[in-house]
Amino acid sequence: MSAGETMVICQICEHENEVDQRFCDECGAELQPSEEIGAPAPVSAPILDESSHLETEEGAKVTIDRLLSLGRLNRYAATVGESPALLLEETPTAPELLDSRREALAPLADVPAVWQPGPSFTHNERKFAVGELPAIPTLDSRVCDIGALPTEELKSLATELADLLCQVHDANFLLRSLQPDRVWWDHQTGKLVVDSFERLVPKDAPGGDFQVVNGFSAPEAYGVGGNEMGITSDLYTVGAVLHFAGSGQRTDLESRENFFSFDRLTLEDKVLEACIGRLTAKEPSQRLQTAREFRDFLEQESVPEPTPAPKPKPATPQIAAASLTGMDLSPIPVEGCRYHVALQSHVGCVRSINQDACLQLRFTAIEKSNPRQGHLVVIVDGMGGEAEGDKAASLALRSIAREVVDASLSLNDERVTAPLLPGSPRERNMHVLDRALKKANRNIYEYAERDYARRGMGCTITACILEPNEVVIGHVGDTRAYHWREGVLTRLTTDHSLVGRLVEMGQLTEEEARNSPQRSIIYRAMGTNPDVEVDLYHQELKPGDRLMVSSDGVWEYFESGELQSLMAEDDTPANIAARLVDICLQRGADDNATLAVIFAR
Repeated sequence: MSAGETMVICQICEHENEVDQRFCDECGAELQPSEEIGAPAPVSAPILDESSHLETEEGAKVTIDRLLSLGRLNRYAATVGESPALLLEETPTAPELLDSRREALAPLADVPAVWQPGPSFTHNERKFAVGELPAIPTLDSRVCDIGALPTEELKSLATELADLLCQVHDANFLLRSLQPDRVWWDHQTGKLVVDSFERLVPKDAPGGDFQVVNGFSAPEAYGVGGNEMGITSDLYTVGAVLHFAGSGQRTDLESRENFFSFDRLTLEDKVLEACIGRLTAKEPSQRLQTAREFRDFLEQESVPEPTPAPKPKPATPQIAAASLTGMDLSPIPVEGCRYHVALQSHVGCVRSINQDACLQLRFTAIEKSNPRQGHLVVIVDGMGGEAEGDKAASLALRSIAREVVDASLSLNDERVTAPLLPGSPRERNMHVLDRALKKANRNIYEYAERDYARRGMGCTITACILEPNEVVIGHVGDTRAYHWREGVLTRLTTDHSLVGRLVEMGQLTEEEARNSPQRSIIYRAMGTNPDVEVDLYHQELKPGDRLMVSSDGVWEYFESGELQSLMAEDDTPANIAARLVDICLQRGADDNATLAVIFAR
């Protein structure tokens, strides 16, 4: 594995690309006009230049003002005639999305606050749709200009949003997520327009895929708490937008633990203050429950008395008396799976140093009088050649182990008060892994900054916390986690690599990606930047399930069908892990080979 020493900045979207790439792997723009450099052109076309002109099938003239965002639909600020407009461009990752969304949202055509584009049209073999907007600022720009909105204006905005939610829910749709730069608001006339074209769905539609908006999406959009997206999720996102408008401050997004933490607003209007607090409650059951309840709450003259919470039931004496000090917790029953884990790591046939690292750490804890047992399993693939990739792997391993232990096992030290953690195991483990990987990333980066010779060191990582009935995974790079159940092997993680992106775009097959000379180019790794985005996953487990976590020095030597057959063998985890490494060695093993095989029983 290698990390480029020099990056090429895309002049269109400012994305950092490896030096030997020809096309930007974010927007598809050409970086270097050489047919000999990098990968073939991706199917996505370069974004439109400012002042570009298009023409709809009805003959309307559209002028591009600027790019707003890239995604499944690229969004541009535009002008139709003399009027401001929003232009959407369909990308190859979401074919026919424009027409399918317009058809799905037809029942909302009479809701004036819901922005929708006109019919789609084709220009230079690219598909677009455009819709006019009122000549008013976005809520984001309004708050940036004046700071927190005056209380009277905030109350007016809240009322308009409550009315909008009533109309959307009456039409049997869910809003799912809002963000201030897609809300147009005129404080003088009270006119409101919202762009949720990609996110609105019928209430009875499957959950589907949509992009969460950090700081504005409800906790359940991230899988926190095990709750489904629903009406109260809409109330949460509206409350988050109102909190932003009322405070003038965005949620601290340095780590995910802050996404759902709002400081209580202090407003002259105490009813409005309490209303926003109820909307942004972390638990859906503690929020206002319907859009009409939201609207009715705003019309009250005083804050209603809260319903007292029921008294907690006393704990079972046997469990309540349990302590971590000097006790063997194995007799305490824990329902669900128990895990058998085997680790293997080999330097391979070519490398002189094994820069991979792996860890299995079993821990047992009692929290809120409930016993909990779990495993931490980590696979790390160091990178950087002579720039101490093995040191990066070791730093990552130790940092993550320390963070997980500190969070999971309260040290009985009266001088230290442990930070409060989320209540459910899944939510807590996601929180812990996100924080642990980000702390490890910072440690590696700061270590590398002390010595120029260390620049370029880093690692990829997949870390798993095993609970009795599920696994939670934190992931950065191109190490992988697989889940096997009843003969079917499924990859759980997504590679942060150039070839992985090209496979997603349909430019390469899995076989071509495994043999590509660019397979070692990754665009996200630990330690190469001061901050890193961590992918978080969870998978329910039951007895008989199996997991494999490995560096690319293992999985790239197997086709998916072959790996599926090997994971199905009637043998022990240790023997299967050893057999996989042996096959890698027989096939040349030009990289270190490290993996964990896990059986749930």
